Amino acid sequence: DLVDLYNKHVANWGGMAKTYTFKAIKNDKVIKEVTLGPSLSFDLDVKASKTTLVNENTYDVSRVSIRFVDQYNNLMNYANKVIKLATSGPISLLCEDTLTLLGGQLSVYIRSENNNGKAKLEIVCEDIIKEIEFDVKSH
Repeated sequence: DLVDLYNKHVANWGGMAKTYTFKAIKNDKVIKEVTLGPSLSFDLDVKASKTTLVNENTYDVSRVSIRFVDQYNNLMNYANKVIKLATSGPISLLCEDTLTLLGGQLSVYIRSENNNGKAKLEIVCEDIIKEIEFDVKSH
């Protein structure tokens, strides 16, 4: 019976690749869900620690995390893609403008400049383009 189950759900040699969804259930509620399967499309998952920067006695900083993920939002650990960064408005990078992903991810820091206003960070990886908008204010 075990061999039949393995052949049906895992070792489908020559068949279509399977997709599996695992759900962690606690107290009858799904608390975590992970889907695994063949990675067919990719994207950048980009998050900023904050999007409002406030100048006080000095500049303000935001951490921007960049993850290369598949269609299930799983990190692509072996991706070493080149990331190009560009800013517009009253912000600047605290790193180089061209970096390489390490383990499929990286973080960069941007800082506010003296002027108030809207700013933007553009992140490019091959044909994927993401933008994060920031609001720079003075205290």
